[in-house]
Amino acid sequence: MKLSPKIFLLILIYYESTILSFAGPAIKNESPNDVFRSLYSKRMKSFMNISMDPCDDFYEYACGNYPNVIEDIELTRKQNSLYDLTHSMDKIIDVILQKKRQPNEKYFEELQKVKQFVEVCDSADLFPLKPNEEYIKTIKNIGGFPAVDPAWNASTFNWFNMTSHLLRYGVIGFVKEDIFMRYPFAPLFEIGKFGFGFDVYSDNIETNESLGYVHNVAMMKRLLKIYGVVGSTADKVIEEIINFWREALPFQNKAKDGCNEFEEDESEKEQKFPQWNSLIEIAWDLQNYSETDVAPCPCDFYFNQLNVMANKSSKAFANYMALKFLYEMHPQVKSVNHQHQHCLTQVKHGIPMVLTYFYIKEHFNKETLQEVEEMIEEIVKSFTAIVVNTDWLDEQTRFGTQDVLKILKSTIGQVVDPISDIYIKETKKLNLTNNYALNNLELNRFKVDISHYVYLHSDKIDNAVPFDILTAILPNAFYDITENSINVLAGILFPPIYHQSFPKSMKYGGLGFIIGHEVVHSLDPRGKWGEKHFKSIHAWTGKSRSAMKNNSACFIDHHSNFTVPELNIKLDGKESLTETVCDSGGLRGSLTALRNVLKAVVGNKTEEAMESMPGLNLSPDQTFFLNFAQVYCAKYEPRHFWSELYAGYPMDKYRVVLPLQNFDEFSKVFNCPLGSAMNPEKKCRMW
Repeated sequence: MKLSPKIFLLILIYYESTILSFAGPAIKNESPNDVFRSLYSKRMKSFMNISMDPCDDFYEYACGNYPNVIEDIELTRKQNSLYDLTHSMDKIIDVILQKKRQPNEKYFEELQKVKQFVEVCDSADLFPLKPNEEYIKTIKNIGGFPAVDPAWNASTFNWFNMTSHLLRYGVIGFVKEDIFMRYPFAPLFEIGKFGFGFDVYSDNIETNESLGYVHNVAMMKRLLKIYGVVGSTADKVIEEIINFWREALPFQNKAKDGCNEFEEDESEKEQKFPQWNSLIEIAWDLQNYSETDVAPCPCDFYFNQLNVMANKSSKAFANYMALKFLYEMHPQVKSVNHQHQHCLTQVKHGIPMVLTYFYIKEHFNKETLQEVEEMIEEIVKSFTAIVVNTDWLDEQTRFGTQDVLKILKSTIGQVVDPISDIYIKETKKLNLTNNYALNNLELNRFKVDISHYVYLHSDKIDNAVPFDILTAILPNAFYDITENSINVLAGILFPPIYHQSFPKSMKYGGLGFIIGHEVVHSLDPRGKWGEKHFKSIHAWTGKSRSAMKNNSACFIDHHSNFTVPELNIKLDGKESLTETVCDSGGLRGSLTALRNVLKAVVGNKTEEAMESMPGLNLSPDQTFFLNFAQVYCAKYEPRHFWSELYAGYPMDKYRVVLPLQNFDEFSKVFNCPLGSAMNPEKKCRMW
């Protein structure tokens, strides 16, 4: 992306600060692009374990030293190289907030709300965590916290009402809220996972030595201690919560795909859970609604079982939800040094539309758009050729699939929709004060209100796109099945995904792979983008569907053969099948496009020189694979493995290893002998 000199310098400073500590200074008298490439090469090399043979474990070769050199950042989730994108965007957000502006500038008042939140957050005493009266008042109003309130009354407590109120603050209790990704974005509900930053499953709290048990008990003790509950009293509160988790999990384990599919015996299909209406009324502020418009969670049997448990363990239910609320409201800041980053994260996710407007207006340009458009065009061309040569497709399906690629649209930078103006102007309604806790509560409610806005005003709004699609400052790229379009948002156009100074091999290894992944989603008959178009244009025959199913079985078996050593649990190939196929096809399509592009620069010494990264001594193809792998360099803690085990995507290491093992071109590029770990004899291929 082409950036202003000031922003370019800020990003250079960021990389220099994280590289020079172990790589030495950059060479003097170089152009800014050369300086960046020199610095970034050193950064890439610092992540590598060059003692590992790439044919034995390419992920270890590319990322083996990453956990030892990566800068510690404020994260409760795993730390991976994708979070470099957030650092780069944070630098620009600081520039946006610090710039002097005139009161008559468009959205000036809305931007002042963002600045006010950040300033109050920066000055707040957030570390170490301290008890907060505002949070306790809120908990008391929505259901109570018996561990700290002797006057708590079980007879007036309704556990499902409390979990409904949690949703008003974006907190997952027993129910997780989502929305359908099509207008008018009706409510969608799923089972809420238990736990405090470590998802709970039967086998990770099976004993008191299990990882899930140890982590969650430690977190509950920490929160209880802050609020004066210690010793045997705290132990009893925690024991009661763990006991109901263990009792509820066998019922939860029957659920598949959240609440959307549930294994029920005939005896379990007996009674509709009676309190769904109250959840809609509380969480969505809907008094009159049609059940055909709102999709309540179909896991009635599960919630009826919880209701029985709540009647005998109401105190444990209330304490769990109170602690869950506090866990989400209290910032999990590692130290005061990470506080500003935390504050920026809150506004990026809480008030993203305001920042998106100023970022696109002041820091995004046509050169970036043009280059990404050209990459998409080249990658779609490569897939057109791949489809032509895919022998398991019959002619009817092949022609239909080619037609889908011909009319595939793209949006780069920002999806434009009139609803954006409404969302930005809603920011003026934020009632901010000099009290961080009150502002935090207000921002969480605001985020939820914005996500509900179109549905609640659908009588006045004829059509709109989902809110998440409009938030261009967040790192995202996706295929929109309703529009048959590839969307690459501005927030993803930073290293390690993309940079204007990257050689083409790195651009295609990072952003090109991601674009290719999304293109494969368009080829999946399960990803049809509208029934009328699907029937006339993209009509898959039974023969082609059967062949796709056979090819899928290979991917499922291949993936399921891997055991996560940190958990001693095998991966579930069915769980991540769609994404595994998209990764495999996306990598092939992007490399094909890169090779086509590089053919055009053969003999051009300047262009050929641009394809080398100083100090790496790798060919363009090898650099392509290295950057692809380094997009997924990660530093995991045990809880992160559990949170991603059933997430629908392979864990970072396997997102690299699985497609490379199935890609013959990788083995050729690195001269991997047949039968080596990265070049198995049996390979899976869809596209």
